[in-house]
Amino acid sequence: MTKLKKIHSYLIPIILAILPLWVVFLGEKVVPIFIIFLIIIYLLEKKKKENFWTNNKFLLPFLIYILIYIYYTLTSENIFISIKFFERQLSMLIIPIIIFSYSWTKQKLKLLLETYLVILILICIYGFIKLGYFYFIWSDWINVLSPTYLQFKFPHLLHAHPTYWSYLLIYGNAILLSNKLLKINIKNNFWWFSFILFNITLLILSARTPLLINTFLFILSIIIGFRKNIIKPKIIIITTLLLVIILIIIFNYSPLFSAKINSTFSDERFFLWPKAFNQIKANYFIFGEGVGNGSEILKNYLNTIDDPRINYNGFDLHNQYLRNYLDMGILGFISLLCVILSPILFLKKKLELSTLLSYSVSLIFFIGLFSESALSILKGIILISVIAPISILVNKIFSV
Repeated sequence: MTKLKKIHSYLIPIILAILPLWVVFLGEKVVPIFIIFLIIIYLLEKKKKENFWTNNKFLLPFLIYILIYIYYTLTSENIFISIKFFERQLSMLIIPIIIFSYSWTKQKLKLLLETYLVILILICIYGFIKLGYFYFIWSDWINVLSPTYLQFKFPHLLHAHPTYWSYLLIYGNAILLSNKLLKINIKNNFWWFSFILFNITLLILSARTPLLINTFLFILSIIIGFRKNIIKPKIIIITTLLLVIILIIIFNYSPLFSAKINSTFSDERFFLWPKAFNQIKANYFIFGEGVGNGSEILKNYLNTIDDPRINYNGFDLHNQYLRNYLDMGILGFISLLCVILSPILFLKKKLELSTLLSYSVSLIFFIGLFSESALSILKGIILISVIAPISILVNKIFSV
């Protein structure tokens, strides 16, 4: 009986470690089953009311976001479309409620982070093995194709979107860089192996926005290391020079990376931004069209002008800020910022090792949502609704 209780007490950390990885690599179909399982375990938990009332202030940004979503769903001209969009957003409240009501300890948080790191490492290794095998089988055919093809194919061999895989790797980097505080059970050699593996994978995936976020993460960690005398100035200079050299080499020898950088200012994924901004302006920067109705406006606009880009770009704005503003007005924009910044809203300390993970999570979504409508699809919703509350609790428990 004692063993069963112990297993039960560690189920939620393990499930929460697996869930973001599952949704990125194995799809969204079984996510409702994960959530139902989490709810059942949650209902069997003791002290959930006490834990909830202790942590209820952390839930406020997510609650505001959902309440604004409900309002603009109910007042939408096409409520049936709006309800479909709203269904996905329920995870944004359910998962944080479960997380903030659970009895967390340092040991349980370490288990979650260790499980996450180990699975992510295994996925990266498996990815490289699969890439090598793919090249071995199809090398004659690949050599005839564009030099960017093999890099482009890499994430698709694992059925993953390169941007979301990159977000997972950046989060892994943030955990590793915070390890002096977290003291995860990881040896120095294995730390370096994991760190190098994650960053090589990031460079091969060559997703531009995540690479920018990762650069900012390194800058933050260097600032913290310098201020707290964790890193010597000499090490900082050498590391910076190495990073610059690596970027130059990658730019010259990574065809996909250089192609993406060169096409940054001519990227047609953002061709709907001016139309969205004009519509927001027409609503006096205050009102919204209703959840999901923004997409209908863009669809009608493209059909009217008979733009061929509709065939390969659809109606995705590739900007969550514009999407929320278009659908839910100024309230939708503010509530989105509340969720993105939730990991750092309640920080008592400034930028230091104990807050690095929180800043990293806010950084991922604050920058990432400029080029992706990540919170309009379930995988993005799951990512933020798991890692944002966890980072809040890591700061609360480990900084004591």
